[in-house]
Amino acid sequence: SRLRRDEELDKISKGLSVGMDKILKANNVPQPQQYETKYGEKPVREFGSWPGAFFTILLMPALALALQMTCTKSKPVAALSLPSTNWRAYLDLLTAGYYLGFVVWQILLSSVPLGRKASYGAVHARLSGFYNLLLTLSVLGGLYYYGYNVTSVLTKSVALLTAAVLTALLLALVLLIKGGRTNARRNINADGNKLYDFFIGRELYPTVGSLTFKSLLTRMEFVGIMLLDVFYLLKYVETHAAGVHSPTLLFVVVAHTLYVLDTLWFEEKFMTTFEAQYEGVGYMSTMAAATWPFLITYTTRYVFYTNYEAPTYRLVICGIFFLLGYYMYRASNSLKAEFRKNPQNPVFSDSQTVSTFMSKRLLCDRWWKLVRHPNYVGDMVMMWSVAAVCGLSHWLPYVFPLVHSAILVHRTFRVSARCKNTYGMAWDRYTQLVKYRLLPRVF
Repeated sequence: SRLRRDEELDKISKGLSVGMDKILKANNVPQPQQYETKYGEKPVREFGSWPGAFFTILLMPALALALQMTCTKSKPVAALSLPSTNWRAYLDLLTAGYYLGFVVWQILLSSVPLGRKASYGAVHARLSGFYNLLLTLSVLGGLYYYGYNVTSVLTKSVALLTAAVLTALLLALVLLIKGGRTNARRNINADGNKLYDFFIGRELYPTVGSLTFKSLLTRMEFVGIMLLDVFYLLKYVETHAAGVHSPTLLFVVVAHTLYVLDTLWFEEKFMTTFEAQYEGVGYMSTMAAATWPFLITYTTRYVFYTNYEAPTYRLVICGIFFLLGYYMYRASNSLKAEFRKNPQNPVFSDSQTVSTFMSKRLLCDRWWKLVRHPNYVGDMVMMWSVAAVCGLSHWLPYVFPLVHSAILVHRTFRVSARCKNTYGMAWDRYTQLVKYRLLPRVF
């Protein structure tokens, strides 16, 4: 069978690799790249090194703040404008306290023994993301039930975002200092330049006790998305008469909810992803966790403040495309996760793979035969489907899916460069079999 053949090829590859290592070592010859590399053991400078890092450091919070100020209660029509010169629009102690309370709550929930332990490679974490979400929503529901004005943060959303940005900046500085003093596994792509290391992260898997920072940041991001959407829903109920509802607002919130639940429910499968395995944890990660909830819920914000309602036919079409994108995203991610954890599973016995000199095989079958990143395609389809409910009413709802798509397209090049650096000739063979990154016959 094909499975047995692949196992034999793996054994042959491993034997050749070991034999070649001995010959080269005996003759004091440096090992060539295809025999010595492991994923992430040779530095690959990304984002244009420190100049690109500097630009991105400024761009990430600036973009989120600019979008947040385009659509407010006092200015319901979305439009770009000059930022406020009143510092009170950005800094509010009570709002900052709310955000810090949210962060501390996520730290506590991520530190206690909720959920089972799981590991993949060097990543070890407790799968408590879904419990974090349920407990956080329970606390929010309790506060709302007892009369606390939890939706007041929407009137201070710019100050809330500022607090998130400052918290992310502080966390990134802590991680930079911690990464310089630890013996934990380092991010090989950190090149010693302090600005670049601050951005890309010095450590791959920073932990403090039982707290894993990668898991914490993921939960802050996705629980944050859910909270903001719930705030908009509650505010809509408060400001509209009984029986009045918004199908468009409900569509956007339900779509985001499915996206959030998927990430937190399938948290173990996330451990096999590029981000979990090979991304350092620095400013890029902390700022993404801080700003992404505000960016992804901009469509919710736009629909809420402009009272925009899409025709039913458009909601149906966007819903169909969203579900198709979700199916592609979840099916391809699950297939990849299972293959990485157990490539000898009989379900892959007839799957086409490429063997490498690292005793690993690259899957190039089913979803992963069509393009190299079908999960990215599904992700992009979901985000564009949500924004498309706004039709041609304004271009601003499309800023986030455009940025999101640009990030994923850029990531395809990053992954390709790292895989070429790691797998050498095997990667060349893989790219011959799977020629396209995202769109067959196009890209």
